[in-house]
Amino acid sequence: MKSLSLTLAVLAVISGAHCFGKELPALEPKFSMIEPKEGWDYFFGSCSWYCGAPAMRFEATSSLTEAGGMSYPAMQAHDQKMTTVWSEGVPGNGEGEKLTFTFSTTKKDTTDLGVTSCAIATGYQASKNLFLQNSRPKRLQLIVDGHPTAVLNLKDEMGLQWFEIPKLKLERPSTHTISLKILEVYPGAKFQDTCISEVYFQGTGQMH
Repeated sequence: MKSLSLTLAVLAVISGAHCFGKELPALEPKFSMIEPKEGWDYFFGSCSWYCGAPAMRFEATSSLTEAGGMSYPAMQAHDQKMTTVWSEGVPGNGEGEKLTFTFSTTKKDTTDLGVTSCAIATGYQASKNLFLQNSRPKRLQLIVDGHPTAVLNLKDEMGLQWFEIPKLKLERPSTHTISLKILEVYPGAKFQDTCISEVYFQGTGQMH
């Protein structure tokens, strides 16, 4: 039974990079950057995309809660803090676990809204030691509105890694999702928990 389960798990990870036999495009980070010390909006030059962004909801297929009660929920991957993380909560390195961002627009939202890129801070970036002790995503599957779209190849380094992604147009009103599914990890030196410190989106829209 164990060998069968292992075979099925391997097949599930392999299929994560393919969609019904079609290999997904692999995206490399366009550039990397250190944590914005002066504030996120200031770092990107005045007002960021979030000045006009719609309401967002965050969820994950699992989240770690330690014996002492400390938890690492999905919302901590989008709190503009590099010292907090989402950590998957299943046995092993978390391959197959997924983090989902839901965008909900209304007729009152900014016009011409769309998501065109995202920056990802992989691993537990509160310190270099925590970064190395915990597992970090190596490959993430980008899923848009439930459809596998691309594979993001992440470097094993601290900081934000910036990816250009196919544009997701946010009509008014509408609800759309972007998910990041763990396909492969850089193993942690001490813990198997796979973490993501931050995900930051940018796109189009009339900022105000």
